[in-house]
Amino acid sequence: QQQRQAMIAHIREGDFLGKYGMYSISKQDKLHYDCEDIDWGGGGQYIGMPNRIAESLYQLGYVDKGWEILSRCIRWCEGYPYFPQEIFTERLSNPPYEMPLEISGGGGMQAILFGVFGLRPQNDRSLIIQPAYHIDLGEARMRGFVFAGHRYDIELGCEEYRVYRDGLLAVEASYGTPSVFEGSKKA
Repeated sequence: QQQRQAMIAHIREGDFLGKYGMYSISKQDKLHYDCEDIDWGGGGQYIGMPNRIAESLYQLGYVDKGWEILSRCIRWCEGYPYFPQEIFTERLSNPPYEMPLEISGGGGMQAILFGVFGLRPQNDRSLIIQPAYHIDLGEARMRGFVFAGHRYDIELGCEEYRVYRDGLLAVEASYGTPSVFEGSKKA
């Protein structure tokens, strides 16, 4: 417990916390901190690291510390549609010579969009929606999926799901029942 608290005490501004997450090496560690290999060397972070640490802090009961990290990671959405392998901690950018896409980060989003919310775009520009609900999810909402000229919002409830197409309720259905939507014709 004492060692855990001593480690967590270093999760603060100027040590491991920066505007856009956590440094991979403490800013106070002058020997190891660098800005070259930022995901393992100091000036930035491998994007998997801060979210996992935030999750661990939540599980250990350090809710405020978990939020301190997670709220910084949420800012990544201001600059990236998908997350790169690594991000500088003080500025919203990544080295141009590194991997532009962190594959496993995109995989998580794909699991949510195409798994949980059941989005299945088709080659004929139609869209099949068949959410995969789990009781632990509670209620969930996905807004703003644009496909073939239409905007889709999906709400998952305990018993059924609702699909709004272009802002209007289009379907209210039980889980296991797919909803099919025709897309607009190609321009």
